[in-house]
Amino acid sequence: MSDKDGSNNIHFIDKAIDDCIENNILRDELTNNRQEIRDILFWEYQEELRLKAVSREGEERFARLAKKLYDDKREEDFVRAVEDIDYREKLCKEYGIEELSYNMFG
Repeated sequence: MSDKDGSNNIHFIDKAIDDCIENNILRDELTNNRQEIRDILFWEYQEELRLKAVSREGEERFARLAKKLYDDKREEDFVRAVEDIDYREKLCKEYGIEELSYNMFG
């Protein structure tokens, strides 16, 4: 189950913090700095999700390029694109394959 604002994730983070406090794991630190630690954990989780999405989008973009090169029987270009990121970008532009749409700060 996922939610846009992350409230489910905050609930799980709060539960984990509560469990640690109850079990005397970093009790003082978690009690005294709960909001800061909660914010850091939430940010790290969101960042992990963003990086996974960026990776997935990059794989999909390369797969689209590979398919087009295969269809056009451009094996040498495919091999070069695997090894040379600048050449790969040139081929993506040639085929109209757009750049990643993620927003690093959004």
